[in-house]
Amino acid sequence: MNKVFRSLLVSFSVAFSSYAQVHTPVAHYKMNGNVNDYSPYGNHGQIIGHLEPTTDRFGNRYGAYEFSGNGSSYIEIPSSPSLESPNSQITIAGWFRLKSHDYSNYWLTMVCKGYDLQETAANPQYRFQVAQNYKAQLSSCSPYVQQGYSVVSLNSEAIFCDSEFLKHRFEPERWHFYAISFNGFQVSVYYDGKKISQYPFSSRLVVNSSPLFIGRDNPGIIDDFKGALDDIRIFNMSLTDSEVYALYRESAVSSDGKKAKSSLGKITK
Repeated sequence: MNKVFRSLLVSFSVAFSSYAQVHTPVAHYKMNGNVNDYSPYGNHGQIIGHLEPTTDRFGNRYGAYEFSGNGSSYIEIPSSPSLESPNSQITIAGWFRLKSHDYSNYWLTMVCKGYDLQETAANPQYRFQVAQNYKAQLSSCSPYVQQGYSVVSLNSEAIFCDSEFLKHRFEPERWHFYAISFNGFQVSVYYDGKKISQYPFSSRLVVNSSPLFIGRDNPGIIDDFKGALDDIRIFNMSLTDSEVYALYRESAVSSDGKKAKSSLGKITK
């Protein structure tokens, strides 16, 4: 191999994977048989109710948790200075597998830092929630024409309609990676490492002292996740498009070389 080309290849590989050394999450939940935080900040969680261990995206037993969606099983983490630190920027990312059901309304409720039932500027401080409804109906996203709709929410002030959701519709019973990133003036959403939408938003995230919930969203109507979650990370900064893609690539290959069993099937190291 040409020495110059080899040098460039090595430099690219280092840069491609270096986000992990440069950007440390304020919370990282691997879900490998516990709900401990693997970041340096020790934001360990507590299982409320019962979560069933399940196979992760690599097929490993006890590598993820299954949420029943019945309102009695979720993870709660006490507030802390590190969890309160995302106020001008944030990135939330994780893997999910929706449970199939016999209706058309799917909710991905990954995280929510808010306890009160009423939606306010400070409640939640931040969340990551995506809804996709395939039934034709009137909605805030389509007030005049009955059609399906999708919304993406970062908090009560940042709820956006995804008009292109049919191009990246949920696939129940399959693992996928979702991420949301806010850089102070724009919210970007990513599905399996690719940016799928972006929205203007310039308000700061109002800090609260509420717990962080995984698999449950309290403000407004309580929404509980039905499906499996794995490898959730929260950063108090905005990752770039390339950094989100690198995070996806890195988290789609296990330490022993297994590839995630996602719909793409073309992930390479």
